[in-house]
Parts: sequence; C-alpha cells; structure tokens
Amino acid sequence: MRVKAVNSYFWRRYGMGVGIYFAIYLAMVIIVALVMMRVTAIETVRLNTGNVEMMTTHDGMRAYDDASSITSDIPYVMLIPVLGFLVIRRDRRFLVAMSTARYEVLTGSLAFLLSMSLSLAVVGSIIMPTVSNLILWAMGFSIRGGWTALSVVTGGHADWWRTMLINLFDMIQYAGIATILGYVMLRWWKPILIASVAGIVVLILIATQLYMNTYVQKLAESAIWLINKLVEEIWPAFERYMSGTNLALIAGQKIAVGIGLTALAYPIMRGMKVN
Repeated sequence: MRVKAVNSYFWRRYGMGVGIYFAIYLAMVIIVALVMMRVTAIETVRLNTGNVEMMTTHDGMRAYDDASSITSDIPYVMLIPVLGFLVIRRDRRFLVAMSTARYEVLTGSLAFLLSMSLSLAVVGSIIMPTVSNLILWAMGFSIRGGWTALSVVTGGHADWWRTMLINLFDMIQYAGIATILGYVMLRWWKPILIASVAGIVVLILIATQLYMNTYVQKLAESAIWLINKLVEEIWPAFERYMSGTNLALIAGQKIAVGIGLTALAYPIMRGMKVN
C-alpha cells in the first residue's frame, strides 16, 4: 500500500507553504500587538516607599488580562478545509495517472489532513502563542500577575489543552466535510450549476406570471414553514450536537463525521475520470 508515500507527497507539496503562512501570520500578530501597545499605553504614577515611579500599563488590551487572546484559532483551523479542497484536483489526477489506486489516494489524503491537523493544533496552540508571548515579553509588554514560564506557554489560559484538542477534532471534522463537498462539486458541478440557474429562472417566472399578492402569500407560507422547521427541529439538534461538554463524546462525534464523510466520498471519486 502506497498510502505513506501519498501522505509524504502531500507533505512535500504543501508543508513549506503552510510554514510560510505561519511565519506571515506570526509577523502580522506581532505587528498588530506592537501597534496596540503604543495605542493603549497608559502612564500612571505609583508611590513606592516615598519615591514616585512612572509605570506603563496596557489596560485597554485584552492581552493585559489574558495573553492567550493575542492569537486566534481561526487562521490555522481553516487551513484544513482549504487543503482538503486543494488535494482533490490536480494532485488526485497526477497520482491516479501514476497508477496509484484511488483508495490509496483518498486514504493518503486523509492521512495527510489528519497529520496536518495534529501539527497545526500543536503549532497553533503551543508554539505560536509561546513565540509571540516571548516577543511581547522581550519588548516590555506586561500582563496582569506578571510573566511566568506557564503564562508564556499558555498565555494564562487555564484550559489551553482542552481548546487545543477541540480544535484538533474540529479540523478532523472539517477534513471530511471539505473532502466530500469537494468531490461532489468537482464531479457534478455542471448539473449543480444548471439546476441553480434553472431555479433562479423558475423563481423569476413565478414572480412575473402569478399575481403578486398570491406570490407573496406563497412565499410567506414557505418562509414560515422553514422557520418553524429550523426552530423546532434543526436548531435544537444542532444545539445538542454543539453543546456537549464531555471531551470523549466530542472527539467521537467529530472524528466519526470526518472519517465517515471521507469514506462516503470514495464512491464519488471512483466514478471520476482522470482527465
């Protein structure tokens, strides 16, 4: 099985690009933080054993209370669906053309997305915040309670490890969603486009041919039905799915969705031509 080789191929192809992306993101974080330090700097006077001292505080920055807020999860979490869409086009055609079995391509791409998710979770939740916090500390930025080894790594966020794991599970889920959506769009983009255009034309014809009050009434009834469906069934189900607090349950749900959707994409991929 050449799954390991396919995984290595994707890492060689996209690994450096992800590294450059993180370097640019880190530079932007530091630049924004330094600008905000200047904007929010407040000079205060403190009496210390009869001496007057001038202190600079940054009470206007969230990072003054919680340094973990200086970085965001979104820029690296959303890399996974982007990579998921990228690997199904030219790379898939290239690998299949090189006599790689389709299931090996799909499994190798899943292995790449899973290993990349783990790497992004570690880099985004530990390495990036640590580097940015060290730079802020070196530039003289102070946080409430002072810098410690733990606050440099975690930013003062007590549940950093839980956030890292949930982001990892989210990325695994996004990998499956991006994979199946990408293959559906890639294989049936023409029928989807035609159906979308036809739907718009039908709506226009209905709006112009029916009496306006009748059309508005039908539209209102459809909107009411959709809202009721959303409020009574869809939204409660979504809340039940998202509001889970048991980490093992969250992990099981998201990993099952990611791997399950990837598996469902195989029959779609199998029927696609190479060219």
